[in-house]
Amino acid sequence: MHIYGPLRASLFIYDIIRLILMAAAALEPLREPSGTGTSAEGLFPYAVYVVPNALFPLMTYFLLIRLALYRAYLPLYIAGKIIGAVSIIGWAAFSLRPFIPSAADAVESPSFFALFALSAAERSLILVSGIMLLIAAGDALSAFAGLALNHKLGGLSS
Repeated sequence: MHIYGPLRASLFIYDIIRLILMAAAALEPLREPSGTGTSAEGLFPYAVYVVPNALFPLMTYFLLIRLALYRAYLPLYIAGKIIGAVSIIGWAAFSLRPFIPSAADAVESPSFFALFALSAAERSLILVSGIMLLIAAGDALSAFAGLALNHKLGGLSS
């Protein structure tokens, strides 16, 4: 079981980075147009999506320190990662749909600088969607790592 210690540690580190990226993505739409800071007004609706994800680093921390005791929760971690990846991809698909025609027009334009013609809101949404899709890819990888760890442990047999 000790050979999977680095895997458990990397899952823990990834989930901490994931939580930080999600918090940064929640703050991005709140930036003032001048770019000098963020507006505290309206933070709650975005931060409410980040807070439940604080359970993932907590789960991996428990798996890191006491694997034998908490291994029964590994399938719950895997299911949460799969659900998270699917929901993030769905969110990105539906939230980017209104901006795809203007982004496609900018790409088809002969000038590369036409990409900068997108509004600040469109660029912000593209940035947030990119961060979230990166998180979805990381969630898929961590679900596979969780499956490998669960397989090594022999499933849920006691």
